[in-house]
Amino acid sequence: MGIAGSKVGHQRGIALVLIIAAGIISFPLAAAFLDGPSTEDLIVPVHLVLMAVLGAVVGYLLPGLAGAGSSSVRSAATGVCIGSKQPSLPWQCSSSCSSERFGQATHIH
Repeated sequence: MGIAGSKVGHQRGIALVLIIAAGIISFPLAAAFLDGPSTEDLIVPVHLVLMAVLGAVVGYLLPGLAGAGSSSVRSAATGVCIGSKQPSLPWQCSSSCSSERFGQATHIH
């Protein structure tokens, strides 16, 4: 791997760490601001949009995220995809949520 490949690898690593850290921090922040009787259902959609925007910004600033020689626009689009694919956590499911998506065939109560 040459110098250019090493730079791309470092940018990918930095971008992934930033997006994951933002995902960990932004969900509780969104919940803190939107935890009310009329806005409670907006927590997940707002978090999804926020992470897509943050992913786009990180991807735009670190174009190596989409690979060597890719444009900032392509890297921003890759950031949107990565940022909006934050996995749902089992403890965020409602009582009617099936746990099949977590590799189990039972129902969460």
